[in-house]
Amino acid sequence: GFDPCDDPANPDFGQCASNVQCAIDGPNKALGKPATQSSEGHGGNPNRATDGNTNGQWGGGSVTHTDNPGSPSWWEVDLLDTYDIGSIVLWNRLDCCSERLVDFTITLYDADRNVTFEEVGLDAQSLPSFTLEDVAASGQFVRVSMPGAYLSLAEVQVYEEEPGPSSIAVSWDPPACVEALGYNVYRNDELLLELPADETSFEDLPESRATVYAIETVLGAGQQPC
Repeated sequence: GFDPCDDPANPDFGQCASNVQCAIDGPNKALGKPATQSSEGHGGNPNRATDGNTNGQWGGGSVTHTDNPGSPSWWEVDLLDTYDIGSIVLWNRLDCCSERLVDFTITLYDADRNVTFEEVGLDAQSLPSFTLEDVAASGQFVRVSMPGAYLSLAEVQVYEEEPGPSSIAVSWDPPACVEALGYNVYRNDELLLELPADETSFEDLPESRATVYAIETVLGAGQQPC
């Protein structure tokens, strides 16, 4: 059968590290975390509220939507760890229906699903965003619930009480067609790490928001690194 590693028309295939991925752990502990909701309507996936996009226009494809005629609605995010929460920000739907975000409850649960904080009877007053300050409680799960059938959220941000520095985790796949001898990691064009071939990830504290990482694959004699 055809072996893409021997394709003369694409001699560079599989020679370098690939599928580089970055995960940032910043002050918003909900960003990128898995979310669920009581139901889904019109393609309003619950993970839209943790995608980092606060656009409240439905056409932007970043607003959640439940569909519970005659039943209450809820949306929940799993922070995947326990954090000391200081504030929670809800971003509202804006193209219509912003008045639906009323009489809602924000609940914080610990890892064992015990309630550690709850605030009821909240009202976003049809504004673009609603901020709940002074949470001062620890938890892993944040739930927004309300008696209405249709809950739509553009974004939910959950901030630590005393946020530490943002960290970044970078990972990649080794070359598909050659044996790497190792990897050189550059940060803003300066050599940061020299890693052995069996290490394909690292964590770092970026010096600034405009930090660029480059992964150079070190190959055998006579082969150019890439």
